Amino acid sequence: MTEPAETNEDQNPLTKPKFIISAVVVAIIVALGIILAVLPKGGGTAAPAASSSNSPSTSAQSSAGPAASVCGLPDGDQSKPATAPTDTKWELVGKVAAPTSPERYGPGKTAPTGLRTCFAHSPTGALYAAANVTTLSAVGKTRLVLENLAVPSAERDALLKQQEPALSTST
Repeated sequence: MTEPAETNEDQNPLTKPKFIISAVVVAIIVALGIILAVLPKGGGTAAPAASSSNSPSTSAQSSAGPAASVCGLPDGDQSKPATAPTDTKWELVGKVAAPTSPERYGPGKTAPTGLRTCFAHSPTGALYAAANVTTLSAVGKTRLVLENLAVPSAERDALLKQQEPALSTST
């Protein structure tokens, strides 16, 4: 009797051509992702945006840089943050923690209703603002956020007409 020829089914799955090709494709994608993450973004300086004549101007705005905060927060570094600021404190809003640095990034104002506003006009200030708005929405204050921070529009009005779902009290 002759031994049957070795079939593709008896081959180790890690040495099958499909697996090897898939592994090479995944390795290339991972390598490209690492390269894109390491390379600096942008190649030059951006030209300042032209201001329109119908926009309101304040004495606190400078023509060369970003608008100063109405709360007196500094403009701050306009580059994207590489690390978390060391002076960040975390405050509980309901059961969710929100970042705060009232002297540097914001919120510069917290209303009695809980609305947290007035953030530095910088990338880090924008991150603080986004985290605080998300926190307010997560603790059931979506209506407060929509009424005070969303641009008046038909979509906003439709959202305000909806009844908010009851928050679950189970943990």
